[in-house]
Amino acid sequence: MTKPPSPSLRTRILLLVCATLVPALLVTGLLVSWQMERHTRALLEEKAGVIAALAAQDEAVVGALAAGRPGAQACAERLRLASGVDYVVVLDLAGNRITHPNPALIGGPFKGGDDREVFRGRAYTSVAEGTLGTALRVFRPVRDPEGRQVGAVVVGVLMKGIDHHLLAVRRMVLGGLLLGLAAGVLGAFAVAWRIKRVLLGMEPGEIAAALQEQLAGVKLYADALRGQTHEFMNKLHVILGLARLGELERLTAYLADLARAADDDVGAVVRAVKDPVLAGFLLARSASAREKNLRVTLAPDSEVPAPGAPGAVHDAITILGNFLENAAEAMGAGGEIGVLLRVEEGRLEIRVEDRGPGLPPGPIFAKGFSTKGPDRGYGLHHARQRVEAAGGLLTAQDREGGGATFRAVIPFPEEVRP
Repeated sequence: MTKPPSPSLRTRILLLVCATLVPALLVTGLLVSWQMERHTRALLEEKAGVIAALAAQDEAVVGALAAGRPGAQACAERLRLASGVDYVVVLDLAGNRITHPNPALIGGPFKGGDDREVFRGRAYTSVAEGTLGTALRVFRPVRDPEGRQVGAVVVGVLMKGIDHHLLAVRRMVLGGLLLGLAAGVLGAFAVAWRIKRVLLGMEPGEIAAALQEQLAGVKLYADALRGQTHEFMNKLHVILGLARLGELERLTAYLADLARAADDDVGAVVRAVKDPVLAGFLLARSASAREKNLRVTLAPDSEVPAPGAPGAVHDAITILGNFLENAAEAMGAGGEIGVLLRVEEGRLEIRVEDRGPGLPPGPIFAKGFSTKGPDRGYGLHHARQRVEAAGGLLTAQDREGGGATFRAVIPFPEEVRP
């Protein structure tokens, strides 16, 4: 089963911001909405209470209830229209309406069943359904100048009007939430863009792979230098031993042999490979191979000009080093390893031939594949990663006459000379 690709860094940052921001905005939005709804209801209730108090103290209302004088309907309608409430109803002590927005309902009994307490002198608020619909209703008793209760005033605000106000409040809160979310998402994109720039456009997985490859390259360098140092120490011990024994003739001959061998090996590599890093690496690996009684031979038609990009040399060293390591392990002790390094039309061909047992069955470039036990099988996998990252070509086949041939072709821009 194919493993789904992991999300990009930008996607991860966006998801993290959304996972943090969305719950926070939702909780904040709910709290703000709840608080604003309470505030809106309180304001409407306070407004209705003020209108009810004004109506209860109005001379026209008191006169109509106490002495039957006209003018209460006009007063109630004036207050209703000026304040924007839905109705101002004046009740006599029998609970009958003496004012109403619908004149046809004047004289009839008040509906809702929540008017009993007002005739006991109480001022209060309730929600009940009347002739115009369910409403928030504020009750106030009406008293004459001597303090005797002569009736009551009811000011109502229909719940559908309150719901309309609350809907506006919710829309405002929702708009704020969406604006906050949009700002958070834009901020996440800006942070991701900045981080990608700092990381040179690489994803975390690519960074880990690059570090792993660099560590592999460093290991190859270290192994090569360790082998060269070991070989140098062995030769130095021979020279010191001959000098202490006074064998000057043998010492002279030994030094001449070393100089001739070094001239042959170094001269061939330096003439063919113009990049000093790649040439030094090949010489160091050759020295390391000699410790195992192996000889690394550079093909006479090898030719590598100075590179135009340092990254190409690093790729070449990683690929060549792993090819040589694999060849040395395949051959054991003794034998010759052939190397070809050649640049044609901006592409470097790296070919390593060994005389070992040949290719084992199985995916030799797969991570962890090895016939030599656990915790092995990473060298050729690293080589494949570098070739694929560079957009190159990688092949391996059994060699005629025994052994195996590994070949890689990668881009290798040449240095442009002024």
